[in-house]
Amino acid sequence: MKEVLHPARHRRCTFQLVKKIPLALALVFIGFVFPAFGSVVRTETKVVEYDGVSVPLIEISGALKQSGVEKIVRALRQAESTKPPFIVITFDSQGGELAGALEIADTINSLSVPTIGLVNEGMGGSVVMIAAVDQIYFSAEGVCGAASSAMVNSTPEAADMARKIRTYLGTKMKFYAEANGHDADIFLAMTDPDTELTRGAKVWKTKGNLLRLTAPKALAIGLSAGTVESLAGVFPIRKNKAADQPDQPAPSESIVVPPELLQRYLAAKQIKVEYRPVFRGEGEVLVGSLVRPDGVIVATRTPISKDGSFATAVYPGRKLIFYAHGYDALVVDQGVKVLPSLRDVGAQTFTRASPERLRSVAGNVALDVPASSTPVQIEAVLGITNSAYLYRDHGHRGGNISAKVKTLTLNSGDAFRFEGLSAIPYDLKLSASGYISRKLPIDPGASGEIALGSLSLTRAPVLEFNYVAQLDLKAVADWDTSAPGTQRVTCNGDTRFTYTDVRDKHRNQFYLRLNPLESGVEASFWAFPCRFYDLGQGVLKTFLDNREWVARLAELKPADRAVLQPDHVYFFHEPSRGTNCLFAVGPAGPGAP
Repeated sequence: MKEVLHPARHRRCTFQLVKKIPLALALVFIGFVFPAFGSVVRTETKVVEYDGVSVPLIEISGALKQSGVEKIVRALRQAESTKPPFIVITFDSQGGELAGALEIADTINSLSVPTIGLVNEGMGGSVVMIAAVDQIYFSAEGVCGAASSAMVNSTPEAADMARKIRTYLGTKMKFYAEANGHDADIFLAMTDPDTELTRGAKVWKTKGNLLRLTAPKALAIGLSAGTVESLAGVFPIRKNKAADQPDQPAPSESIVVPPELLQRYLAAKQIKVEYRPVFRGEGEVLVGSLVRPDGVIVATRTPISKDGSFATAVYPGRKLIFYAHGYDALVVDQGVKVLPSLRDVGAQTFTRASPERLRSVAGNVALDVPASSTPVQIEAVLGITNSAYLYRDHGHRGGNISAKVKTLTLNSGDAFRFEGLSAIPYDLKLSASGYISRKLPIDPGASGEIALGSLSLTRAPVLEFNYVAQLDLKAVADWDTSAPGTQRVTCNGDTRFTYTDVRDKHRNQFYLRLNPLESGVEASFWAFPCRFYDLGQGVLKTFLDNREWVARLAELKPADRAVLQPDHVYFFHEPSRGTNCLFAVGPAGPGAP
């Protein structure tokens, strides 16, 4: 192991956290929980060689003071800028000033590469920083926790201030721990004497004291990934997983993805944080690579980089599946756990379906009311739709969810035939201008030649929408209704009524789906809860001039979708995203071929 020392420069640090709170609170805040001892913080940055790759090693020792915090933050950012596969941080500190510990923890948590922490002594403010690393190891003599209060609660005001600071610290500690896959209750037990900690039948902490973990205890409770005798024991060890090897690595070892795949961890970490509210703290992130067959489009619910690597969050019970025409379904196993909430699934390769399992689909299609003048052509598209949802809901981060296999252009009455279908979910879409599209799923379990028979397309109804959107119901008098919008939509099952250019925080558009039925056209929204109010017959201008209907909304019974009636006015509202639309539906008519 080769080491190269890089001296760090000193500069005094100002604390943004202190600037944001009153001076009296700031003074208490700095002195609370983590007393500053006589020693000064010592930070060294080293570079060690691992598997031919340079890995930064940052050693933090001594007590935190303002003068040393920016030095540590700068060292972390400089280490990140070299884009290493991971950063190793050693802790040999009794903490110090809390504001500085939180600033360092924020920096560690925001790093774009994985962090591995080695705890020699992690007391006081070090607990906050340790919670922010991705994977935690202990030395044989390592100890962590028992962050005691340096404040004497001599007055009710001081006791109340101490309680508020503990609450704030607990919130930050919980955020760091959960964002990096740690048990937040363990860290809270190290800082809050009012909490209890029980795991199974064992009581780890009772009220009135603080949790203190030695290396064996940290391993037993699941905080530590292993106990090591030296720094070399922290570095990941590559192994081939045998068939009978348990899913979890041995306590003294760590099995990690190769450095080139660890570069994808930034995306993986961002996915985990971004979708934490959707996942409710559950699920894991899978990283790996996909070997794509030449010239084949893959149906996937996760983006794949040019080099084939991917990173995606997967909710418990969901499966990551890739589909490709003529190949068997590629179901990805859970791989090997390499960091908290991160699994390496390795290189994934498709298997070509055996010839005897390939299938074909055939039929013919016609327009029920052929065009009287210019013939209308029909488009028949064989595709693959990946409905193997990864998230708690039906959302996704990107990827080619639908992959087109082949497209045929037909005249009314023509026959069609597609061959070479493997046993995966296909669908056949038939569409023509002015007609309602049809999408027919192809049963993955059907074999041989699948005969669809004679199919037909019917004329699509046309609706005209007059509308205003994004109305503030709390400021009815301030509505700008000078320029209502108008849209004429051929409701073929694919078109939408997009009523605003505003998007939500995930960049999703706001629109209503329009599904043609025998009884009319059904309007729905892509998320729940949502509310459609039928305000009755009328025109848009009447409801804009007389706004008493706003007060009547509480008396009306809304529906989560609506079959639109001609000459009716509707109010649509989706409360969680704050989007709404008041619209009038014009007379329906058949589509023009």
